[in-house]
Amino acid sequence: MPQTVESQSLTRTSGGGDLESQLLSFSQLLHQDLSRNRFAEEREWYEDALFYQRRQWLKWDSSNKRWSLVKQDPDKPRPMPVTNHFARTINAVANQLGSGTPRVNGIPLDDSDQARRAAEFAETACRAIDKESDFKILKPILAKHTVLWGVGVTKDFYDSSLSNGTTRIPQVEVQTSRMLGCEDCGQMGQIPPTPVVTGGTSGIPCPGCGSPNTQTWNENVPVTTEVKEFSKGRICTEVRPIFEVFVPRDCQNPNLAPKIQHRYRKPLQVAKRIWGDRANDLKADQKNEIHEIYLEALRSLVNYNYMHDQMSESCTITETWSDFDQLPQNLQELLLEAVEQQNLELGDGTEPPQQGDGLNYNPDEQGAGLIDPGTAEQKREAGVSGEAGEGEEVSEEDVEEALEAPDAELPPVEQLKQWGIFLIEAGGKILDWGINNLEGKKPFTFWLWEVDPANAYPKGLGVDLVPLQKRLNRLDSLMELGIMSNAAGKWLWPTTQTTKPPTGSPTDVVEWDPIGDGKIAPSFVQPSPFHQACFALRNAILADFQTIGMTQGIQQGENPQGVTAFRGLAYLGAKADEQISTQRFLWETAAGLRYEKTLILAKRNWTDERKVKVAGFNGRYGMDSLWGKDLEGDYIVEIQPDSSRPMSMTDKEQAFQLLLEGGMVDPTDSATREFIIDMANLDGVNLVSHLQYMKAERDLETVIQGSIPPLNPYIDLQVFMKIFSSYTLTEEFEALAPDAQQRVLMATQMISQQLQAQQAAQMAAAAAMAAPPGAQPGPGGKLAAAMKKKQQNKQSSGLDGVPGNSMTPQQAGDDATKEAGQVAAALP
Repeated sequence: MPQTVESQSLTRTSGGGDLESQLLSFSQLLHQDLSRNRFAEEREWYEDALFYQRRQWLKWDSSNKRWSLVKQDPDKPRPMPVTNHFARTINAVANQLGSGTPRVNGIPLDDSDQARRAAEFAETACRAIDKESDFKILKPILAKHTVLWGVGVTKDFYDSSLSNGTTRIPQVEVQTSRMLGCEDCGQMGQIPPTPVVTGGTSGIPCPGCGSPNTQTWNENVPVTTEVKEFSKGRICTEVRPIFEVFVPRDCQNPNLAPKIQHRYRKPLQVAKRIWGDRANDLKADQKNEIHEIYLEALRSLVNYNYMHDQMSESCTITETWSDFDQLPQNLQELLLEAVEQQNLELGDGTEPPQQGDGLNYNPDEQGAGLIDPGTAEQKREAGVSGEAGEGEEVSEEDVEEALEAPDAELPPVEQLKQWGIFLIEAGGKILDWGINNLEGKKPFTFWLWEVDPANAYPKGLGVDLVPLQKRLNRLDSLMELGIMSNAAGKWLWPTTQTTKPPTGSPTDVVEWDPIGDGKIAPSFVQPSPFHQACFALRNAILADFQTIGMTQGIQQGENPQGVTAFRGLAYLGAKADEQISTQRFLWETAAGLRYEKTLILAKRNWTDERKVKVAGFNGRYGMDSLWGKDLEGDYIVEIQPDSSRPMSMTDKEQAFQLLLEGGMVDPTDSATREFIIDMANLDGVNLVSHLQYMKAERDLETVIQGSIPPLNPYIDLQVFMKIFSSYTLTEEFEALAPDAQQRVLMATQMISQQLQAQQAAQMAAAAAMAAPPGAQPGPGGKLAAAMKKKQQNKQSSGLDGVPGNSMTPQQAGDDATKEAGQVAAALP
């Protein structure tokens, strides 16, 4: 392998065994290699973020290696305006990119029932994951990171801290109790343990009725001895700034990087709580790296300096994820030896932290300890730690717990080779390490704005907009300074004048002396503040903002000048949408990668039920239950292309119209009509048949429970027939007891008979309304007869025909001339 820094022989560090020392050396050398020559990118990201925060008049401080604000010169003050088109453009593009939610399609890789079922559950689980991790709340800031810096980073892990709640599980033991039963009154109860009398009566009188006819027997009764508390845990998603994440520069894509390092700050007390005794001797340290200073300056909105760190109690944590073949040869040998000997040292679970960090510690897999002192000792007594006593052998289950292997089906050595490792160090000490628990995937997902052909860190939209914003600020400053200096008229007062120049007061009287040789009369001029070319230049800069910022399109409300035809507007709207299609593809690709990782976390850690809202019976909402075991299967997830693009109200109406025309939506369904009402923002409208549907559903529940609801003459039988008949086709109906199914079918048949009788009565009433022979017709009949007679008595005219179809054009012209003559003759 190439002799890069991390592939060279590792130096030995102090404070630990040989394996721990090699891991620490690898982490430190890797950071030196990945952080080298990244100053240019960090300086660029820092400047972009400052511009977004409206701090745009900057100068570079070479001594501190940072941007600082330009201070106003008191002797020559000049305006420094900030017309922040930069932030507005970033916000507009970020909102368009991240406002939609991509749709996930689960694709089974074989025809087995388990694979098809797991793929279907995966589609639903993705919505549950987004809700559990609050990803919808984090999406706006992620979109702004992506647009501003060119790359947004999300980190997904399973958090098993106490803040997520606990589950109390009782520990039950079976104990034997002596029972007494009376043959006369039937009373039974527990009595003190005495020898059981077999055969005949026990001789112990009944405590209720006093009868001597009693029997005794022994009964096994479950008794709760103690109650253990387990941490529930949840999937967490963090949006991390790119300042904290390092990837190799020779990787083809950050999402395919074989090594990733995350370097971040954490409060000292939190670190000690997570990593327990391993972090007891950690000391608070200062921010010594450039990217840490930049990040703190952006977060504090003040000129950050090193004095702010004197009161902070935090330390720098370095988290490394690496493939196995990227490790040095001697470190690989030490890791293989540790795994083969069933000794992962820090990962053997002997001192588990009280709150897991979502990496190596998983309370659901380790048999979460009690949340009280003595947890580790109790686990060791129960044989969970994987350590064998004298003359004992470690069971296979304990070996798996000791190794903390993420997958029980794959041997730990193969997991190490295929999936790689992670390690966490701080203060020159390894805090934790183990096998990658994401099946070789890294917990970091990189959301790219574009793909750089050579650099692993792509450029964002801010790189293109910063020069434009600088030009605009300079021009605005020049124009404002020109207005302040030259907008008011000025007197040109010759020095040969003996009178005093004007004071500038509006009521000032201007006097000058015109007598004498060489005296020149003063003149008043109205100067122009600036040239008209400034306006043209400013409009050109704003046009560049719209073009480069991709905000010139129909969907952003911009109507280009000179384009008014519908076809032109449609074409421009389509071209504007194509401008962001590449970025949307990269966004949806990153979303698919994130779902793959979070589904692995859900499959391994969801031992508690998760509930998701799905489409239910009769178009109503239902609840679907999800467990981690439901996601076990051979499948993949893909993002439906262009599904993250937000839909306008017009797009939704057109899609709904297409469903109506295709017969895929029933407009008579109350839930469908409620959806239409909500989409039209008419929530206050009360649907006429809504009460009918609610009444039908209540009566259906009454029938299922075994009662017959009273017949109401005001019910709509068609609605009741729809509800009852549709229910007989559901799985819920098939799961009912046979007698309940029979009641529902009988009720449906009764409703059908009443509906037929009602329709027959309506037909009979319509036939009875027909007029008998010889009877006078009703008003409607008289009107129809009169209209028919009028049509019969109307004289035929050539103008009633169609020229060229029922008559010749010459005949139509002659008839028109004839009728015109008749009308003219009738006139007085």
